[in-house]
Amino acid sequence: MSIKEIVGQHVKSFMSSIKNNQAIYTIGYGDEDNEEEQSNSSKALLKLKDLTQILHEYVIEKKINTATDELRCYTKSKEHPDKEYYSLASHLNIGYSPFMFNQVEDETRGVFVKIKNTRFVWCTKTIGIIASEMYETAFKNDEPVTMKEARAKISDSLLTGNVHNIPLLEKSSYITFYIDLKNQRILAKSSHSDQDGISAFFVLLKRLAEKADEDRIKKVATLADECLKNKFAINPYTNSAMRNGQAYGAYSLSNLVDFYAEREVDTEENKKLEACGLTPTWSANFASKHDSTKVINFKNSISLFIPDIDSESPPPTTFTMINNFAKNKDLNVGKINVVGEIPSGSLLKKYIDFMPEDAEVDEAIKGDFIDVTYSTQSKDGNICMQITDPLSYHKIAVTKMLDEHFKENACSNKEIERTILIWLGEMLGVLHDSIDMFTTLYLESNAADDYFNDDAVVEKAMRLTS
Repeated sequence: MSIKEIVGQHVKSFMSSIKNNQAIYTIGYGDEDNEEEQSNSSKALLKLKDLTQILHEYVIEKKINTATDELRCYTKSKEHPDKEYYSLASHLNIGYSPFMFNQVEDETRGVFVKIKNTRFVWCTKTIGIIASEMYETAFKNDEPVTMKEARAKISDSLLTGNVHNIPLLEKSSYITFYIDLKNQRILAKSSHSDQDGISAFFVLLKRLAEKADEDRIKKVATLADECLKNKFAINPYTNSAMRNGQAYGAYSLSNLVDFYAEREVDTEENKKLEACGLTPTWSANFASKHDSTKVINFKNSISLFIPDIDSESPPPTTFTMINNFAKNKDLNVGKINVVGEIPSGSLLKKYIDFMPEDAEVDEAIKGDFIDVTYSTQSKDGNICMQITDPLSYHKIAVTKMLDEHFKENACSNKEIERTILIWLGEMLGVLHDSIDMFTTLYLESNAADDYFNDDAVVEKAMRLTS
């Protein structure tokens, strides 16, 4: 495989990972009401930066296989055939490190982690065939059983031995998540497997640190003790914000749309406010306020159902338009596609500076900010966001910069891995700044101070609780 193929393969894989539908969580020690504990957890996460950077170099330099038995975290006993475990996984299939860093000048803002979940499961197809045979035999013998009972008997028999010779299948999946080290936030998928993987990460990190200490890697034991001696807890971001008095309600797109629709009204007070960094599109999902099972999805087509709008050349969408449409139709906003404005980031700036022959590109990437499209929704009251933008300029920039580097430099395998991870890490700024944008929008549209200073809201709350 050529270097060009290696670069193309991993850029594609990485972009797929960062464009997953993900939710925002906080990370800290268990008691969120204890300021001292949270201060200590904040310091511990900053130590985590140093620890992961040392281990990053260690696994690359020593070619450490992080999937060996001693470095695994078992979630089902390894003594059982149907065991399950997590292990750190390399970002590159030609490399070793599970860590990638969001580095801005001299500051490491975050770390992107990759983990592998491996589980062994009994073949359900074979179990189904044997259960059918048991069901038929029992019926012929006038001792009928249900299919559910037949399956249960087979499952019970597996606890004492595989008498039916059912195949054991190995299944694996990969988990990635981004830790914002400074602000104590994590962006990850909301599935149970992914959440378990985040919890397992700290166990895996400790085991890798212990191995590095045995290999006499300096500072690793001290850093591991400082940042891993207490257990970290992961909580939905909105739960933490409400608990800490930063916000008064869960993430609700209907409320968010209503809030920014009010700010679009041309008043003297609104003129003093900063512009919202988010613009809705004509794509959204709605549900009836009276029957949530009745849903309607629009793909760039809401304008077709709004009176007095030229469907051939509709005007730019506004929150007011979406809000009025939802209210007129008695709909709640369930999911909406938006365009967000985030900093253009170091990658695009370096691309323009280092490759001036390619600088004659769209003016959109030459400014301090760039537009990125997202899909956002609420899941159990928490912020969920997905980058739906193709990130074309980022992809071109990172691919060309890597190709250019490898044309001009002869690199060992270790240097190839380090270089690819450094340049892919430049793209993590998109994730970091997206987290900033969505948490800011949530806190702004659910400001606790505004809520409790509104006499009408307080009076209504008192009536409801009296």
